Amino acid sequence: MTSKSILILGGYGNVGLAIARLLVSQTKVGIIPAGRNGERARRG
Repeated sequence: MTSKSILILGGYGNVGLAIARLLVSQTKVGIIPAGRNGERARRG
């Protein structure tokens, strides 16, 4: 079985975070948040 992932551009903002949380709660896909802010990415 192949696992699927979704890349969320803007994933560190409010909307991207809400979408990521919804996808995690409703699906079995991997989530890859991405954005322009390196500091927010490092905070995880």
